[in-house]
Amino acid sequence: MKLLASKPKYIKRDNDGVVLEVATFFVEGDIGTIRWNDTDTGNINPATKRPVVVEKSKLGFIGERDLSTADLTFTEFREERIDRRGRPIIMYDQRHFGLIRTEEEVFNFLESETKKDTSRKPFNKGVLSNG
Repeated sequence: MKLLASKPKYIKRDNDGVVLEVATFFVEGDIGTIRWNDTDTGNINPATKRPVVVEKSKLGFIGERDLSTADLTFTEFREERIDRRGRPIIMYDQRHFGLIRTEEEVFNFLESETKKDTSRKPFNKGVLSNG
């Protein structure tokens, strides 16, 4: 079963810090190995006198496909916009999440939305440790 993750693009607030609008991407993907190069400042190459470049890796969420409202069963009454790259963005406002102020509350709301999808398993950090 594929995983479903929400990736907020922006959170709009009023002057008092109350969240007015949230724009988010929903991405279908799987867990995989993410690789990147990093410099090891504690290990200097004597020939170049520069830090050695080390390849690092970790398990993480790898997004495979951006989802639109047509792909998601729980977004039938949500507004959809398209960003500059052509990716679908799902819009939420206070009608959907009520009165919230913190980013943690936004992430909790979006996590509760991903749990409504019946064809994908919601992704959260616990998925990595639980297998």
